[in-house]
Amino acid sequence: MSLGGPIKSQILEDAVKHAVSKGVLIVAAAGNSGKSVGYPAAYPDVLAVSATDSNDNIAWFSSRGPQIAIGAPGVAVTQQTICNQGKDKCEVFGTFNGTSMASPHVAGVAALLVGEGVTDPGALKDTLQSTARPKSEKNLFGAGILDASAATTHVFYTHLALRLGALAALIALVAMRIKRKNGKFGWGIGATVGALLTGVGLVPVLPIAGVLARAGGLRPWLEMLARPLGEWDILFSAGIHRFLPLASALPAIAASALFFGSKRLRPIVGGIALGSAALLAQMAFSGETAFFLGGALGMRVFAVANAAVCLWLGRMALDKK
Repeated sequence: MSLGGPIKSQILEDAVKHAVSKGVLIVAAAGNSGKSVGYPAAYPDVLAVSATDSNDNIAWFSSRGPQIAIGAPGVAVTQQTICNQGKDKCEVFGTFNGTSMASPHVAGVAALLVGEGVTDPGALKDTLQSTARPKSEKNLFGAGILDASAATTHVFYTHLALRLGALAALIALVAMRIKRKNGKFGWGIGATVGALLTGVGLVPVLPIAGVLARAGGLRPWLEMLARPLGEWDILFSAGIHRFLPLASALPAIAASALFFGSKRLRPIVGGIALGSAALLAQMAFSGETAFFLGGALGMRVFAVANAAVCLWLGRMALDKK
């Protein structure tokens, strides 16, 4: 939000509370008075953004105070702006100063993090602040200066490591369980493909290899290959992801209905089940996913329950006997 003023407004405060109750992270310009933080930025649960210059110093005009959460570039920022009141499609690329230029930087990085699966507002705020470049003056910079690269790469590598680690542990657990029951653990190419598809993505290295940026019209398809099945719905709507239709036991159940009757295809079911369980384990551990029912606790209960179903299906499908 690139608006604000020095006086509280009950209507604006009620609107902020309503948005927060619906799971929205509000990023707001702190103000350009050089004095106290304006509203709505000063309201609780709003991420107040101060403006910095090219030397990472606070802008002289930027509002300041204990409500500041993070700083971002707000001096000599080039932006696309309409002119002639938009009547003749007039556009100009002008250079502007203000916390209204700084707050969109933060909102943009927050959107990138949502695209990586961090959809809970509290987790978004924590990630933005924990990866910011620290500055000592908290009243000027809050947690520090926004660092888009640090925020996105931190989430990417953390998620990848946790999911791969969980997948390896679950495969070992199921194999041990099957052998204890005098069964025969059956893992192969089909199970590997299924586990990658639902656990980490078939080609999870595409983002760090720079392929997506050069993909053109193929990007949506490559995005799907680079992320687990449970996050495909984010490509269409983060709102849909709140219901976790794919980050659940449903893919494993569907695969069971299709392939369980075939001994040759049954390992695919096991791979899909264990990959789904690994993704759900990471979600439950990280607590970064918004859930339409019950908040973080509800999401964790949902993830653990669905992971248990997936583990059972995986054990059944991967036992050759």
